[in-house]
Amino acid sequence: MPRNWTGHTDGTPWMQRTLVRLFRYSPRWAIYAITAVVSFFYVPFRSYSRRAQMHFFRYCFKMNTWQALRYTIRNHYEFGKVVMDRFAAYAGRRFNIVFDDHEAFDRQCEQDGFLLLSSHMGNFEMSGYALQPRRPIYAVSFAGDTQVVMEQRARQFAAHGISMIPVVENDMGHVIAIHNALERGDIVTVPGDRMFASERAIEGHMFGYRVRVPAGPFRLAQVTGKKMIAMWVMKDNRDTYRIYTAPIQDAQDYLNHIETLLKKYPTQWYQYFDFFDYDTPITAA
Repeated sequence: MPRNWTGHTDGTPWMQRTLVRLFRYSPRWAIYAITAVVSFFYVPFRSYSRRAQMHFFRYCFKMNTWQALRYTIRNHYEFGKVVMDRFAAYAGRRFNIVFDDHEAFDRQCEQDGFLLLSSHMGNFEMSGYALQPRRPIYAVSFAGDTQVVMEQRARQFAAHGISMIPVVENDMGHVIAIHNALERGDIVTVPGDRMFASERAIEGHMFGYRVRVPAGPFRLAQVTGKKMIAMWVMKDNRDTYRIYTAPIQDAQDYLNHIETLLKKYPTQWYQYFDFFDYDTPITAA
């Protein structure tokens, strides 16, 4: 699969609105059951995501083919559940969100604005429904998602004092908005782990393999002198998410933290393309 990513949530607007309505009246376990069936069929028919996850488990976790296939199916099911949880949140359902070190995060919020790095693992969007920021937060998000998702996400974020900065293809307006927010001392959340076709990259390593991450967030921190904090929101069980945060020095530090978390939550890695350069291992993982 090409490294550029659409960022588009599956399903028609009608289907997505129906999901929101269903979550208002149906138990979540019933929709999870449907998700399990759908996810099982995604694996054979979504060859790019199946291949990426199979490689991830075989090379990074040294699994055999059958173990990797079992974990790949689990990964697709976990992804289906976190997507369903977003629609449940749109419908007003609440989750138990545990913040591992809320006091440290609050202290940084009191000092100055900073870059808040997200990753495509767990369910980062849930953080927007748990944070009660002491200064404005701007969430950088891809503007090509469906209208239903964009509207519902913006509504939920606004209720928690979070505004969105949409990224529109071939439009650099978001760069100006990010700089302005940081200059005001606000917080800006940006994904730090997904490359798009035209972006410059920084090379690092995870699990003993070379990887590439976008240079933009890390260079932006250097130029503005702002600190970086990474945040991950991982699903612990059906009703509970756990928020982890860590101060970040550079791209490799960020990747080291991701690797540590993935060893604890291996099925919550949602990079459905070959993120790793498996042809050039650095060391034995």
